[in-house]
Amino acid sequence: MAVKHYDTSRAHLTASVDRTLRCLGTDHLDLLLLHRPDPLLDPDDLAGTFADLRASGRVRSFGLSNFRPAQADLLRARLNLPLVAHQVEASLWHPDPVLDGTLDHARLAGLTPMAWSPLGGGRPAPPILGAALERLGRSLGLTPAQVALAWLARHPARMLPVLGTGRIERI
Repeated sequence: MAVKHYDTSRAHLTASVDRTLRCLGTDHLDLLLLHRPDPLLDPDDLAGTFADLRASGRVRSFGLSNFRPAQADLLRARLNLPLVAHQVEASLWHPDPVLDGTLDHARLAGLTPMAWSPLGGGRPAPPILGAALERLGRSLGLTPAQVALAWLARHPARMLPVLGTGRIERI
């Protein structure tokens, strides 16, 4: 049985960036998000890795994904460059970041919040939410998905929805 973990070592991150650059056929990434905290993350080593990636021109800016506020603060305290984004799950299906201080922290830290799974990850809306989205959408001439995205856009944190699909027919 394999144990899922995240590797934030210098060797792994550098190799991952280089592989991504080759696959994309480009010489730089505009934004590199560190996806989920690694229990063995060394913030000082990571700061050096980020500085090297930026100095080499391979990565222009950096952000986080799914970090707790204290974890983000620890990294921000060690970095000599700004973090610019924090990607979290946020939607009408999962409003926790709106209520638990995650978005407030991002705003205080100057991080642009990015909402992954902004339409519930393809899960059907709970009946009350689904009915409300349908009703409001009909009254505005919008689809339920457009209403749900408008709710995110309305939030003062100015969340950027991360849209995607695993089904070609949805594209």
